[in-house]
This record gives sequence, structure tokens and C-alpha cells, in this order.
Amino acid sequence: MRILAIGLSNHRVPRIVAARLLLNSTLDAALSGIPLVGNVWDVYFKADTRNVRLLRQYVDEGAAPPSTWRHWAFVLSVLGLFVALLALAALGAVTLVSALVRHFQASGAA
Repeated sequence: MRILAIGLSNHRVPRIVAARLLLNSTLDAALSGIPLVGNVWDVYFKADTRNVRLLRQYVDEGAAPPSTWRHWAFVLSVLGLFVALLALAALGAVTLVSALVRHFQASGAA
């Protein structure tokens, strides 16, 4: 999160890059807590390294800023995945409640 604060306060990165920095950190924090999966995720993803690389792309005066379509694609795909997971969780909850209601209605009628 400190890298995000530096990017926003000292270098004034574009909003989409700030969103990408925040998503990298959030994904890392969320998935690192899952046993086993989190360990594999930490080895592969390395959010701080990605965030430093993104920040350097915008700080280096000699380098042209990268095209932002990749940033938008990343942010939109992560948000789409999040919405899909929420929809699946909601569907699972509705299915579970429906099954419980049917079970209790059947056992109450017998």
C-alpha cells in the first residue's frame, strides 16, 4: 500500500494506474490468506514487484508511458471476475436456502 501512496502523492500517476496498483495489492492480500493456494499465489504474483514496475513505467522520463488498454483490460477483467464470484455466491446461497426450506417442509409434513 505504501507504493500506492507514493505513486499518488509524489508522482500523480493516472487513475487507471492507481486502480491497477490498488487491485494488485488487494488481490495479493485476499488470496494470500488462503492456505496452500495463497502460498502458490505469493510465489507467482508478487504484487509489490508488479506495483514498483508499474510506478517506474510512469516515473522514468526517458520511457514512453505504456498503452493504458492493458491496464483497463486488467481492471475490468478483475472486476468482472469479482462480479461473477458474487453472482455464484448468491446463487449458491439461494440454492442452499431453497433446499433447506424444502427439507424442513418435507420433514414437517411427515
